[in-house]
Amino acid sequence: FFFESPHFELTIVDTNEKLKMKNISHSTFYQAAEISDDTKIVFRIKLQQEPAKEKELTKDQKLMVNAVNEVVLSRVRFKALEEILEEKGLIKGDELFDKIEKVAKRDFDTLKKELL
Repeated sequence: FFFESPHFELTIVDTNEKLKMKNISHSTFYQAAEISDDTKIVFRIKLQQEPAKEKELTKDQKLMVNAVNEVVLSRVRFKALEEILEEKGLIKGDELFDKIEKVAKRDFDTLKKELL
């Protein structure tokens, strides 16, 4: 019944310990031209622990992950834009950061309210 039912009990002969097991995957193959009821076979089983399932995130955790991803993506976009402007010689040194500081003083609270 090993290949028919996923649940079985394994007894370790040396210790007489019984383990309840679940067959989550298996494969079979043979290398003889013919197998009959009288064919002698070697049966090997490799046991390994089932991989742990990832814990499902709560709604709040998903929102936090999405928010962090958006912040990172915004920083990547900003960095790319900054590099392009510098490479083309359109901005120099702290020119961009000076402008950011001015706009932040002027518009930060308004933009924050729009997002929240």
